[in-house]
Amino acid sequence: MDSSTPVISVIMPVFNSLRYLDEAVNSILQQSFRDFEFLIFDDGSTDGSLKKLQQYVNKDKRIQLFAREHRGLTILLNEGLKKARGKYIARMDSDDIALINRFETQLTFLAQNPECVAVGSEILRIDPEGLPIGIKGQPTKHEEILQALLNGKGGIINHPSAMFPRAALEKIGGYRCYLEPAEDFDLFVRLSEIGTLANLPQVLIKYRLHCQRTTNRRRDIQLEKVREIVHQAWFKRGMGAPPKDLLNSQPILSPIESRNHWAQTAISQGYLVTGLKHFFILLVNRPYSLTTWKMVLRALMKSSKHRNLANFVNSAAR
Repeated sequence: MDSSTPVISVIMPVFNSLRYLDEAVNSILQQSFRDFEFLIFDDGSTDGSLKKLQQYVNKDKRIQLFAREHRGLTILLNEGLKKARGKYIARMDSDDIALINRFETQLTFLAQNPECVAVGSEILRIDPEGLPIGIKGQPTKHEEILQALLNGKGGIINHPSAMFPRAALEKIGGYRCYLEPAEDFDLFVRLSEIGTLANLPQVLIKYRLHCQRTTNRRRDIQLEKVREIVHQAWFKRGMGAPPKDLLNSQPILSPIESRNHWAQTAISQGYLVTGLKHFFILLVNRPYSLTTWKMVLRALMKSSKHRNLANFVNSAAR
């Protein structure tokens, strides 16, 4: 890439992601479309992430690294927008993996659909070690995405999978810091007022799941922000007030519940190794739990692809 203005500015905040940085950074550097700048913001990491990132700066001139005291995600994203020179903005998280054709595919779509102000993609959810859990199943059409947003459903466009025309983000004033941790939800709602939203049906990113670390207090704050955003959106559109029960409190999954969900999802989508791995971990941690054993066997029986294996295990356990 020469010194001219890049087509894409990639913005990636980093906070204590040393374990996953190599995969995340290399998945961007190895993109089939190469005309981009890579703006990386270290948010006061204490695990050696900054030192690792400095090594990459010396290897690839497209990387610009900014070390900051811990300030939070939204502030860094807005700083990234101010520094960005590209016509398009691509988001990336420091523990995810972009497929090699992500940028090329999204750019083609945006060029063919100039009314689109944000395009995400289908995502493959992976576990902390990178094993596949399953396809999420994202809606692709603007109408479906907007309906989900107006009903308060987050993650309907996976934020680190998204690409935007920079002009659209500038038009709405970027991210609103006071709405963190629902800043991405708010961003997509406001973008829907000036253009269309889309998800591509292809998997273009591997999205890493972790055992739930969000606190109940943070989830309550997030839901309250989403309620505020949804109320504003309904009134702006002349729809009145949304139903009071539109956003009920959502319980936080415990690590055991998260792992059970991963295992069941993986088994149902044919990722037997992943499913058995997480069921095995559950059983090691709770070997005398009849509930856990029943849960494992029930999940295996649901998968017709692996019915013979499940019957064998079921018989052996009697």
